[in-house]
Amino acid sequence: MSLPPAPGFAPSAARGAALDAAVRARLAESLDAIADSAEDGIPCDRDAIRALGRAVAAHPVRSAVMVRYTEAVTAVTAEDLPATEAALAALADPALRAPPGPALRVMTLRDADLGPGGADAYRRVMDDDPETPLAVLPLEEPALRAASARVGDAIALLDDGFAEEIGAVAPEILAVRGRPGDRIQFDGATSFHLWGCFALNLGRPRHPIELATAIAHESGHAVLFGLTMGGPVVANPDGERYASPLREDARPMEGIAHATWVLARMHLAVSGMLGSGRLDATGRAIAAQSLQSIARDYAAGLSVMARHARLTEAGAAAFAPAEAYMASQGIGR
Repeated sequence: MSLPPAPGFAPSAARGAALDAAVRARLAESLDAIADSAEDGIPCDRDAIRALGRAVAAHPVRSAVMVRYTEAVTAVTAEDLPATEAALAALADPALRAPPGPALRVMTLRDADLGPGGADAYRRVMDDDPETPLAVLPLEEPALRAASARVGDAIALLDDGFAEEIGAVAPEILAVRGRPGDRIQFDGATSFHLWGCFALNLGRPRHPIELATAIAHESGHAVLFGLTMGGPVVANPDGERYASPLREDARPMEGIAHATWVLARMHLAVSGMLGSGRLDATGRAIAAQSLQSIARDYAAGLSVMARHARLTEAGAAAFAPAEAYMASQGIGR
């Protein structure tokens, strides 16, 4: 299956829907392959998994589908038969075939939101960096209701194209909080293996502009994952480490490239907020300061990439319109 072409940099509902459809088409093929391979003797409801594949191909589904699929692939690769049987049983759950619903959904890390065993499954998929173990907790009900309202207010500050694209590539937001006392607090996370969702720390106060920028940040990662079909942006080995524009610690080039592309998207989002006429004086000051920081971090990331990055074909296609946009703002090469 070929990669989708990289469209213009401006977000849109059409681009989001196209990326989601492309990811789901590949996922549906993989689910059929899992059902076929299970015929070799792994006990499971193959018909239910094929039915899930048909649903995935036909319409958007909840992020739990990709999470459960990732768990199944991980278990099969590890040749862990009990884990494989459990993962395939989870894929057979009819609840996974339902569409996510028409509105953006804010949920938290609990089975009531994510399905039986869902909290642990989402944790396992998110906790993929052994150097920085995941340290997040679910929100309690009052905080979750408040978080949903805060997300709605923040997204309302973004241009319609952003809001509509986010609704296509990440209609679910996993609201969590950091552990009290941790020196480094979790801010947010996006993974191709969470397709349809990203996680945000909504357990601490943020100005609506800061929250809107964070949403643009995380959804930007989702869009880039869609543009590359979860493949790498760069060909640099993961073992190589470089200075990162967004992290204190040195990072692999893949992370730096993702961060740099996403900074361009954040710049576009904040510029749109500044030009909307909807911000008060305090909001304009916050947005203007944020724009300066974003431009500085983008230039730093691009400088590291210019010296060391080896872009893949998909990475180069995704970066071309991002660089063109930032260059039009007088930032970059």
